[in-house]
Amino acid sequence: MGNMSPVLFPFNGKELVAGAGKEGRIFLLDTSSLGGETHRQPLYRSPLLANEEVNHAAHGFWGAFATWQDGEGPRWLYAPAWGPPHSSIAFPFTNGAAPHGSIMAFRVELKNGSPELAPV
Repeated sequence: MGNMSPVLFPFNGKELVAGAGKEGRIFLLDTSSLGGETHRQPLYRSPLLANEEVNHAAHGFWGAFATWQDGEGPRWLYAPAWGPPHSSIAFPFTNGAAPHGSIMAFRVELKNGSPELAPV
C-alpha cells in the first residue's frame, strides 16, 4: 500500500530507508540488508500512528518524508499524515487537534542497538 516516497538517511554508521503508507505505520530498513536475512523483518516497525479507522482511501501517510540532522546530533524524521493521529499515540508537543491531518515529527533514537522513532 505504498503512496509515500521513501527517504534515505545515514544513522549510526548505516544507511537507512524510511517507508510508510496508507496503513499508518512507519518502517525503517537497512539498505544493505532490506528486511534482514529473511527479507521480512524491518529494523523497526512503528505502532499504528494514523488511520485508526482503517480508511485506506482517505487516511494514513501520504506525500513525502523529510529528514534532517540538527547541530547537536539527533536525526529527525517528519511524516505527513492525512486524518487524525491514532488515539493511542501521544506527541509531547502539538499545535492543537489535527482531525484532518498533520506533519508528525519523530526523533530517530538507538534503543538496544536498533533504531526507533520517538514521537516529538
